[in-house]
Amino acid sequence: MTSVGAVHADVYVMNTGPLPCELPMLRHVSVLRSSGTPLPLRTPPSGPGTVHALELAAHQSAWLVLSWTDWCGGHLGRLSTKLTFDGATVVTSPFDGPPDFNATPYCLDANRQSAIQILATHDSPN
Repeated sequence: MTSVGAVHADVYVMNTGPLPCELPMLRHVSVLRSSGTPLPLRTPPSGPGTVHALELAAHQSAWLVLSWTDWCGGHLGRLSTKLTFDGATVVTSPFDGPPDFNATPYCLDANRQSAIQILATHDSPN
């Protein structure tokens, strides 16, 4: 297991269809154990303007930037993210990035609940 100060994740989403679509506003993010149970994380509010719906042209992508801090719960193994958008759309994806595919944030304060926060949403040019 590797611990780092904060674990940042970029989650990419692509409109694979031939027509424009809207990526609804992201309402909630969870980190799930391999069993599917969510970790006990608080979700601080995102800064103004960081979370909004995005219009995606055909084959255009967007990405969401997440930050997870202060994990004091020990080794977790493989994880996934669960993203809940407006309209109850739910997307899950692996959360197993580098350096060795099981990074967790450092334990900075065992008396404070670990947190995951949405830092930004971005669309990319076609």
